[in-house]
Amino acid sequence: MFEQEERVRLDAAFHRKLCLFLDCESGFVVHEAQSLDQKLSFLRHKSDATRSRCASVILTAASVFGTIPTKSANRLTAEEETNNLKLIGATLLTASLLVPSSAFSQTRSRSSKPKPPTAAQQAQRASQVRTQGATQVAEQVKNLAKFTYLLGSLSTSVAAVDEASKKNEVSQAGQQQNEQRKATLKVGFRNFREALDKLEIDFRNTPELQPYYIKLAGVAAGAATAEEQANANQFDAGGRTLLNVINRLADVLVIMRQ
Repeated sequence: MFEQEERVRLDAAFHRKLCLFLDCESGFVVHEAQSLDQKLSFLRHKSDATRSRCASVILTAASVFGTIPTKSANRLTAEEETNNLKLIGATLLTASLLVPSSAFSQTRSRSSKPKPPTAAQQAQRASQVRTQGATQVAEQVKNLAKFTYLLGSLSTSVAAVDEASKKNEVSQAGQQQNEQRKATLKVGFRNFREALDKLEIDFRNTPELQPYYIKLAGVAAGAATAEEQANANQFDAGGRTLLNVINRLADVLVIMRQ
């Protein structure tokens, strides 16, 4: 009778420890609505004190249920042995989830961190971005040079037709053709202003190109001035303004290729 009462007290003590352990470590309990991977991710935050509590529960289970033999172990009924085995299985499952899953979570966390680029990789990227920026500047210089070259003869022709129109020396068809030339030239000025706006934004927002932005800043404003002159039919003045823009772009290009 004394051994049976002692057994009951030990069973109650174990149940209290197991319930306390599971209550404190609710992260180990896997519900249907949660994936096992989500539960395992919490384990790497557990401290060594958690492992101590787990060990205490396992030792209590061993002493109560016969892993560590006692004098009354042979007097257990079949039902008691079945219940004991179920509790021991639940305890060992909890313990098995503690350490291995924690190590797995830490390994996964380490492997997911991207490696920072080396100094050589950073230098290579900076060189590539600088080359691309210089190519963009060179393209604008080439396009502007071609446009201003053609603008010279076109602006002279437009001005001559305008002067003749004032004297009623140009036909209606000739005047319409002249207006079409003016519209085409105005579109060209606008396109260059938009392209240089974008170029300045790219240099300002790209860290590798920011050192050259100070020298580049102002080319879009120059193109905007040229566009205003063209809209006022002052094509020759607009062309001279674009020449100043070309000179500024050329200075930037020289610095970038040093």
